[in-house]
Amino acid sequence: MSSASSSSTPKLSNNKAFKLFLIQKARQMNASLKDTNFIIDMRNEWKMMSFSEKSVSVPMNDMNEVTNRSKELDDFDRENEIKPKNFAEMLVINMLKDKNKEELMDLPIYLMSSCIQCVVNETYLPLEIGIVEYTIKHGIRRTYHSFIKCGPIPCGYAYSAISHKDAYHKIPLGNFDLASDDFQAIGNAVLDLIKSGQKDFLKKNPRNSLVVFSAEDQIKQNQGVLKWLASKYTTTDDNNDSIYGNKSAQDWDIEVFDISCLLLEIFKQMGISRSPVECKNDMTNTCYDYSPDTDCNYHEDIECIYCGLGWAKRLAYMMSESLIKRLRFEPFPTHFPKREYVKFAYQHFFNCGQQPIDNNNNVDDGKEINWSKIFENEFKDKLKNDGSNH
Repeated sequence: MSSASSSSTPKLSNNKAFKLFLIQKARQMNASLKDTNFIIDMRNEWKMMSFSEKSVSVPMNDMNEVTNRSKELDDFDRENEIKPKNFAEMLVINMLKDKNKEELMDLPIYLMSSCIQCVVNETYLPLEIGIVEYTIKHGIRRTYHSFIKCGPIPCGYAYSAISHKDAYHKIPLGNFDLASDDFQAIGNAVLDLIKSGQKDFLKKNPRNSLVVFSAEDQIKQNQGVLKWLASKYTTTDDNNDSIYGNKSAQDWDIEVFDISCLLLEIFKQMGISRSPVECKNDMTNTCYDYSPDTDCNYHEDIECIYCGLGWAKRLAYMMSESLIKRLRFEPFPTHFPKREYVKFAYQHFFNCGQQPIDNNNNVDDGKEINWSKIFENEFKDKLKNDGSNH
């Protein structure tokens, strides 16, 4: 009796069962299947359900209903297929497409962060910019950092600017000797750094757009900062010629993209399964917030972590940690701050079959790891040789 019943009842995979459950709930709650918050809530509810509850929630009377609902599921998959949300995402996909593992490991990636004075009518007035050139294989290769003299605080925005300064970046809002108004020099440095590593990529995309990556919550701000710099850099004189002449507004066609999405695409290209949420979590951890020798000299001296250069470097650290745990490549001092580098370098040596040593240069039995001795014997020369690029 039971065998006859089980043979006549179609069995669905957990994935299809969930999709059917999702469709039913959407109908009951009049919700859209394109509402990501609704899908997340339903996924959490599904995880909390027992096997019997899941079976009850997806009743199947006959094969006709299975067939009809399977078509509905196919329609659902097509409608909700992950597609590039904007031009920047297509650029990222094109950037990684057809590259093998070695090529991905050597691909220059540009990470950006900034600090601003205030926002006036959607115009972001920059005080600081930091950009890092990073590759998976070599870590941080080059950096660019500058304080920017954006002018006096606009009328009516003093409270906003001062409050933001006191709460975050601590950069003086006037008479700051380290700030520069040489927009030609700043612009040349920014464009030359990014373009140097994206020459081949520029040939592939129709708009000749450059791509930089940042934390998701800084994308709009970084876009605004680049736009402001472009407007200053390409200022024209009375003859409508660029004051600086050598570059134009087209050179400032720079897309800013979420770094967690880049990480997700890299894992996809490498054939590694990771979810968007996992990648986002990897790129928002706080373990590097107070790493020494990360921020610029000014922010290091006043012990403030809200530094344009510092946050660009932290993105590199977080990316290195996420990737090294799954790709297991050899770390360099340019991948991590010194303390974390020793830890990951030890793990790499251990994974390669090498063992740590104790104070007497004997193989340690694992009961007590002497980090200082490991660092001294294995990594001291590498830090001396490679640390200067950090």
